[in-house]
Amino acid sequence: MEEQLRQIWANVLCLAPDEIGAEDNLFELGGDSVKAILIIAQAAEHQLYLDIQTLYANATVGTLAKAVRQTAGNGPPMDGDKGEPASDDDLLQRVRRRMEGLGVPQSRVLQAAKLRDDQVDFITMTAQGRLGASSTFIYQVRGPDVEEKLQRAIAALTAKHPMLRSTFVDVDDTLYQVLLADARPTLLVRCGGIKEYAREASARVLAAGDQTAFYALVDDGGTLFFALSILHSFFDGFSRTLVERDLVAALASPGAFAAQPEGLWYGDLARRLDAALDDGDAEAFWQRYLAGSQLETETIYAGAPPPRRRFDRALYATVAAGVVQGRQTHLATAIATAWALALMQRSGARDVAFTMLTLGRLYPYDGIDRLVGLLVKDRPFRLHVRDRAATIESVLLGVQHDLVAAGEYEHGPRFPGKPRLQSYVNVKVGGSAMGAADVAGLTLTPRRDLEHWESESHYAVYLEMKPLAGANRFEMRYHSSLLDGAQAATLLRRFVALLNRIGSAPSAAT
Repeated sequence: MEEQLRQIWANVLCLAPDEIGAEDNLFELGGDSVKAILIIAQAAEHQLYLDIQTLYANATVGTLAKAVRQTAGNGPPMDGDKGEPASDDDLLQRVRRRMEGLGVPQSRVLQAAKLRDDQVDFITMTAQGRLGASSTFIYQVRGPDVEEKLQRAIAALTAKHPMLRSTFVDVDDTLYQVLLADARPTLLVRCGGIKEYAREASARVLAAGDQTAFYALVDDGGTLFFALSILHSFFDGFSRTLVERDLVAALASPGAFAAQPEGLWYGDLARRLDAALDDGDAEAFWQRYLAGSQLETETIYAGAPPPRRRFDRALYATVAAGVVQGRQTHLATAIATAWALALMQRSGARDVAFTMLTLGRLYPYDGIDRLVGLLVKDRPFRLHVRDRAATIESVLLGVQHDLVAAGEYEHGPRFPGKPRLQSYVNVKVGGSAMGAADVAGLTLTPRRDLEHWESESHYAVYLEMKPLAGANRFEMRYHSSLLDGAQAATLLRRFVALLNRIGSAPSAAT
């Protein structure tokens, strides 16, 4: 078993098996939360079942092999190919009748599942035409027959990815996601600014039964851009990585790609989560988790949060990609710790809380590493440093344990009986790392520099990390009416200094 696990780690970490010793730590070898998900998925393919808590608690091949042996014979609780029937017959018939009233033949409606709460949030946003309801991904493209090749590729993608042919509908005051048997994606060809198109797409108004994925070829002053825009209810950053991979495959070899099996539908997972997860347990957990904390610890504003609005200022900073390489904790852990400590320095408090976005792929569901859908979750994160002499390393290990242990409750009420937090941290680990691809006579280059996801928010500060080649780029957006320029610059500077300190001196006191 140890050799099996070593080979799996080698595949995921892009190392030779003999480079991985029995006592080498996963994170010191370059592992992170995304690679952990891939390791769990590949292990399941070999009938070795483990969860994220087991992997993080046994982060060497040697200790993990012992832990897996003790649970041998256990299978995943939520299997993507087994379990409940596809859809409740009565519900499916009601959805089909509602869709028929919207002009969609009943024969095209394959499945229906209740939308989860976070999906509903984006349905509400798109109905109101608010910024951020849809995400747009941009690629510069060069070569012959661009329009023909892209049209063929998006048709193939739509056939293989159920979420690209999903829509939503309301039945008896409840919103459902609906899987259609087919879709007829069209590549819109237009001239104009690519940034203007992306802004329009971000606030696109969609109604029940509408298509939710859109494709465009934009000629911006002689430079061609391919844009994929999709309702955020059905897509996240990890999903982008999966679809990008398949876009390249569909362009490179249409026949071979067409022969691949269809992907899983997120609605299947949504049904299983509704059946398996207990919102009451989750609410009780978060009440215990936040008990005694003052959520207004980062005292930018007092009392009730202001109304949602766009951030009007932004600051930027860059740190080396390997800032915490060689640590027994991964980058997201270091960022959460550094941000919490920066808030402590600002407020003088030793107990701070903020909202943090997580990958949301910790469910033991067969195929979760291949599932397109909205799995990211935002959750409260609290750090209480009771011992001022505590080392950074000990705090880091505690933070990593917190991020993993709370994973099973991320589905539940996020702020039960509490006011909203004041800052939001989005670590885009697991997002797209695609470089320029030469395929089918085309050169397809991601232009993440032209992408800017924006929304209206009640948060005072939003911190986002994007991985770039050789670096991690931080963007800190804020409301100037709540935080002036000097205060914002100081907060970001302290955060960067703390992150670098975490990487270079983990034995230092906090």
